[in-house]
Amino acid sequence: MDLLAVMPLLPALFLHLVRAGAFFAVVPLFGTGVESVLFRIVLSVAFGGIFWWVGDKAMAMPTSMLELGVLAAREAVIGFALGFVAELLLVGLRIAGEVVGNEMGFSMAQTLDPLTGRNSFVVPQFFELVGGLLIFALDLHHDALRALAAAYEVLPVGQPFDAGAVLDRLRILIGGVIGFGLHWATPLLGVMLVVTAVFAILSRAVPNLNLMEFSFGLRILLALLAAYLLLREGTPMLVDHARRILAEARVLFV
Repeated sequence: MDLLAVMPLLPALFLHLVRAGAFFAVVPLFGTGVESVLFRIVLSVAFGGIFWWVGDKAMAMPTSMLELGVLAAREAVIGFALGFVAELLLVGLRIAGEVVGNEMGFSMAQTLDPLTGRNSFVVPQFFELVGGLLIFALDLHHDALRALAAAYEVLPVGQPFDAGAVLDRLRILIGGVIGFGLHWATPLLGVMLVVTAVFAILSRAVPNLNLMEFSFGLRILLALLAAYLLLREGTPMLVDHARRILAEARVLFV
């Protein structure tokens, strides 16, 4: 009798764990490398179990394993979509870093990215690390977890959703993030343009001056200084951008 009472609880618990596991599998804030697999598994089980406990603990039993597999695949898509939106928190800075890095002359320099375990360009990696530190310093990672909790509330496990509406919202979000990255890189590109113009004038005014000896290092130094000032003074803009993305994540499946 006890076993029959427990059986309706198991599919709901499994689907809760699948959605949480898919979310933590792709969100970069809690690690994406091999060394963080155990940590992400623990987070998935913990948060999936919590949301199952405070939500609907039971659901209609699937009639077959195929139906359960389809429900699990749908929950995985929901988790992946939420994790992808959380990943957009750092994509804008990555785009800005790619643009600025090419202008600084770092297009050929690559280092190992500790977040992903892959090689990446220096400037985008620097911008992403600073953005990740800001997210944790300002407790925005809690808002990412609240977005996951909101998805359980507005879209309980086992319920269908409008894929077309979700794709439209994702398309708008991606366009906004690309625009933010280019907008963020504009002041730095302006600084680099002024530096290039100054060097061009100096090369014409003083032909005997060998600019190749110090121009490259000076360009990098000025660009890093401008990036530091922009990151320091533009922190409120970064925070507003991150909160806007997380607010959209909370209504992604409404």
